[in-house]
Amino acid sequence: MARRKNYLVLLLAASLLLGSAAKSSAFALGDIDDDGVVRFADALLALRYIAGTEPLTAVQLDACNVNGYSGSPSGGRPGDPRCDITNAYRILRQAYGIITF
Repeated sequence: MARRKNYLVLLLAASLLLGSAAKSSAFALGDIDDDGVVRFADALLALRYIAGTEPLTAVQLDACNVNGYSGSPSGGRPGDPRCDITNAYRILRQAYGIITF
């Protein structure tokens, strides 16, 4: 009985670890702060990154790249930065419902 209980505890711990690892690598385009909604704050984070005042993680950089090229090994096509002013502008337009992506 104790062996079965230990097995269940181990299984639960493994599933929690795998679940948190999967969540940390997932992202939604434009949702840089990962609060579930694309808002003005996401565009502001992108602008702060561009200005050099806010570092972003790799997952945040992928979320910032809303030009349709995220997910490639190089972070985008040649000449398409992962997070630039064009991305910040598109995130802002998404936040205000002008466009969708």
